[in-house]
Amino acid sequence: YNLHPLIQEDIVTTNQRPKIDEYEDYLFIVFKMVFYNDDGDLIIEHVSMVLGNDYVTTFQEADGDVFDELRDRLANAKGRIRNAGADYLMFAILDAVVDNYFSVIETLSAKIEFLEDQLFDDKVQEDITEDIQHLKKEILRIRRAITPLREVINRLEKTETHLIDERTNNYIRDLYDHIIQVSENVEIYREMIWGLMDMYM
Repeated sequence: YNLHPLIQEDIVTTNQRPKIDEYEDYLFIVFKMVFYNDDGDLIIEHVSMVLGNDYVTTFQEADGDVFDELRDRLANAKGRIRNAGADYLMFAILDAVVDNYFSVIETLSAKIEFLEDQLFDDKVQEDITEDIQHLKKEILRIRRAITPLREVINRLEKTETHLIDERTNNYIRDLYDHIIQVSENVEIYREMIWGLMDMYM
């Protein structure tokens, strides 16, 4: 695919911040896939994507992801994805990632609620301060992974390129609304987690 050496370097540099680079023949996008695994551990995975004229390539850091439903839609020709262009597939991949951010936020909300209930009911476990500290670190990791994608999607929407059809731009605008909503929720939960320690004290 004649990818620029700098792009090849960015693909394997897994601590890379989410970003978008425009080249003459393709767009290069880096983002973070965030999910909880079956053991309840927070996984933040580096994903790179190249959008060309009639192709999309993705590079993942490890096995396991949030794209099962998307693969099913592709395999079984569900929805418009098989009839639309590469730009729509790029959108669908980003949409799956952002949709899963909402699941992560819901899990985070449940964890906060559980600790709040313990504090209000005066059933505080000895290790609750450790739980709060762990949650603080978790929300910071989530925030670092999610927040920069807002700027990436904003740039993607505004970029003038022949690679993205105007119809797909409408979907990208909707995606931008979703990432703003996720970012706002992250900030709200961050404040709530900071408040848990005050409640405990």
